[in-house]
Amino acid sequence: MHHEKDVSQEIMAAMMKVEMQQALGPTGQFPGGKLTTNDEGEIAFAVGILKGKVIVNFGTPIASLGMSPKEARQLAMSLLQNANVAAKSL
Repeated sequence: MHHEKDVSQEIMAAMMKVEMQQALGPTGQFPGGKLTTNDEGEIAFAVGILKGKVIVNFGTPIASLGMSPKEARQLAMSLLQNANVAAKSL
């Protein structure tokens, strides 16, 4: 696995190709209420591919991520779909 503290221009360029063009990072919303007292709310993120690697860009540093089972399945499907595309490009 690879990680960055600050998002590089290469990652930003790769994320521009992601089909959901959206602002990344905190939305200020709390769908379903707060999960914990430290919950900072909903976060918009994108999944894409860069140089054959699957990239998840949260737009901000995060320590943990909580989601509903439906959201977890959606993330898993997005990761699998991008992994399959990345594997074909190798």
